Amino acid sequence: MGTSTLSLRRATLFAVVALSLSGAGAAEGATYYGTVGPERIITLTTRTGVRVAKVPSGRHTFVIRDRSYFHNFVLSRGRTRLRWTTLDFLGTVRWTVRIRPGATYNFFCASHRKAMHGSFRVG
Repeated sequence: MGTSTLSLRRATLFAVVALSLSGAGAAEGATYYGTVGPERIITLTTRTGVRVAKVPSGRHTFVIRDRSYFHNFVLSRGRTRLRWTTLDFLGTVRWTVRIRPGATYNFFCASHRKAMHGSFRVG
């Protein structure tokens, strides 16, 4: 193997590693904002405050503001709980979630599921 071929392979490897570390090339998804509490309120909105009814498939960021020790925010797909805050948590968390096509996602407070819930479709 010649010196130029080895140099080209090293340069290619370096470029691949650099892109991987920077996150370049990966599709960036949207950010959605969930809020639970302090009253019996749970919402999922866009940055501008529009209620979320549909989310495209792919990786997205969910910023959850949990404003009550009496409520929590659970994100599920069917019966599978994907992410959640605990009842004793108060603050903000950030989740990256892969949203799969053809599914319906639910969000709810585990303690008050009948009164505090919502959902969005994938499309």
